[in-house]
Amino acid sequence: MSDIKDFEIVDGILVKYHGRDGEVVIPEGVTAIADGVFQFSKKVTNVTLPNSVKSIGDNAFFECRNLINITLNDGITNIGVGAFAKCISLTSIVLPKGITTVNDHTFGYCRGLTSVVLPDTITSIGECVFLHCESLKYIHLPSELKSVGKNSFSGCQNLERIDISDTNPFYTIIDGNLYTRAGNTLIATIKKDT
Repeated sequence: MSDIKDFEIVDGILVKYHGRDGEVVIPEGVTAIADGVFQFSKKVTNVTLPNSVKSIGDNAFFECRNLINITLNDGITNIGVGAFAKCISLTSIVLPKGITTVNDHTFGYCRGLTSVVLPDTITSIGECVFLHCESLKYIHLPSELKSVGKNSFSGCQNLERIDISDTNPFYTIIDGNLYTRAGNTLIATIKKDT
């Protein structure tokens, strides 16, 4: 388990982690995790965030290949670009209710990711958010979703089911695939039985 001496904190922002333990418990009072703090860490496996954390910086956990679990509190309002990209051991994630935008590349190349829960507060999904999440089988999209960036679901070759509310004015499901409401732009396809 991490110790307070393992953290460099400046004005409530975690700027560096010096610990050797894979079980990281970020201290209460930390309000933000700076860009790239845990980037490329091979040791981090589980992260516990206090309720005081409101923001996770760009690439904060980028390529933490052994990260299995992180619990995100509902007070978090921002998760930076590529924050969890290439976390290949991460299998599921529940995004907090405070999030309205999933930034570009947030989960790109998370090859072990099978389950994602997006709260109804999300109105925008950036570019390449789930790019090559090869194990992703199901995703329920928020009813208030207004925009999905390019290639957000490219390479999700095992996606079997996509759900979105019938009342969403911007997107619809046709033959199991996600299209713009007008039906003229394909956004994501599901795996077809052969």
